[in-house]
Amino acid sequence: MGAKVTVLQRFGHREDLQRAKVVYHLVADGLGPRLRPWHAPRQLHWTLRMLGKASVQAGFPTLVQINSLHYPLQTWQARTLLPKACTLVVQHQGEAPWPVPRHLIQRWGMRLVDGFLFASRAAAQPWLEQRIIPDERLVYKIPDGSATDRQGVGKKFIQIYEEILQRRTA
Repeated sequence: MGAKVTVLQRFGHREDLQRAKVVYHLVADGLGPRLRPWHAPRQLHWTLRMLGKASVQAGFPTLVQINSLHYPLQTWQARTLLPKACTLVVQHQGEAPWPVPRHLIQRWGMRLVDGFLFASRAAAQPWLEQRIIPDERLVYKIPDGSATDRQGVGKKFIQIYEEILQRRTA
């Protein structure tokens, strides 16, 4: 099975690149190198919307991955701007849930996510206990692997992504 891979990343300036079969869209949003939880990277999100619509119109199953659960407002905004046919996944980056009552913002922002990637089930536990992640079935373990087995790890990721895509379309 083949896949079309497009990377959309906040960056200091605007640039579009292609390396091998991966297309990179680097988007300047004027918000500096460190995104704050209350920032709205509008240019990034509108580019995401445009790419998502084009991908769906071309007939591609479309999966968007966001790194970090510390951006609930941005995650919510991305989900609402994407076509409904797109699947949204968030990957845990080692962060902890916000304390009560701020974690309610995280719960609200993550409620429309189709899947969560964690290094282990134990890492997901605090997020499940605080009900930031609404259902344990949405938690997926990141495949173990080494730098020497990139193809094997890549195939495992594809299997996870396919399962999340199927769950979304079911």
